[in-house]
Amino acid sequence: MKTNIRINANLEELATLRHHIIEFAKTNKINDLNTELIVLSIDEICTNLIKYAYTNNVNNKIIIVTLELLSNKLTITIQDTTKPFDIRNHKDSRNNTKKITPGGLGIHIVKMTMDEIDYQQKTENNPLNILTLIKYL
Repeated sequence: MKTNIRINANLEELATLRHHIIEFAKTNKINDLNTELIVLSIDEICTNLIKYAYTNNVNNKIIIVTLELLSNKLTITIQDTTKPFDIRNHKDSRNNTKKITPGGLGIHIVKMTMDEIDYQQKTENNPLNILTLIKYL
């Protein structure tokens, strides 16, 4: 099963996004723990896009989330038009608790809860950055 969710890049839209993800999980009988991890990861990525990446971008402030479940493999794609940012290269501060700021563990949580992460930055032929998260259920 596959679903696409398109939201405007503002924090008020995150509740709608979470609702759609939870409904997808219920329909596909994804257990509660995995549902929570999926919602948390997607919410964290989208929150970061809205709070940090879209601040100076006034046009095309959208986020597109696609969920596709095939057998026990959930593929999540998050597309945006912001300046490229590959979370795989993000250095977190989990080893130095003095450097952790409020909200500073989100990307680390995503990396720990997802089984695979891929990133394609936008190009002339593709105007969207694409973050792919894979969770085996």
